[in-house]
Amino acid sequence: MSGFDAQIQQAMRQVRQRLDTFEQHRTVLAETVGEGTSEDGLITARVGAGGAVQDLEINPRAMRLDSHTLRDSILAAIRAATENWAEAVREATARPPVDAEQLLRDFGVGPELKSTMAQFSQRAADIEQNLAALRRDLAG
Repeated sequence: MSGFDAQIQQAMRQVRQRLDTFEQHRTVLAETVGEGTSEDGLITARVGAGGAVQDLEINPRAMRLDSHTLRDSILAAIRAATENWAEAVREATARPPVDAEQLLRDFGVGPELKSTMAQFSQRAADIEQNLAALRRDLAG
């Protein structure tokens, strides 16, 4: 195997590793659950992707609260769970973005692979945009 072939194989391994990382990010987004409890400790909420409430535990003592206080406790627990979920997602997806041009420079890849790398770069950029949009949604 020539030195060039070895460089290409190394570059492709790195590309596959980066794509695997993106797939792991997607899996993390789908599987992460945030949990939060109201300040009074009577309500616990669990949220998943997109802030969808997956579970709500209401302590029987909460039933003694007036409707407005109960509502406020439920909303506080959901907000805390959403913040917990968002933080977990930020931590899991905080890896640096892929620099396809740097891969080309590192491995001296010739023009014949630039088209493939351009497609990879576009896919990576699309994924990064989706992650950035998700982060903005979580922050908003």
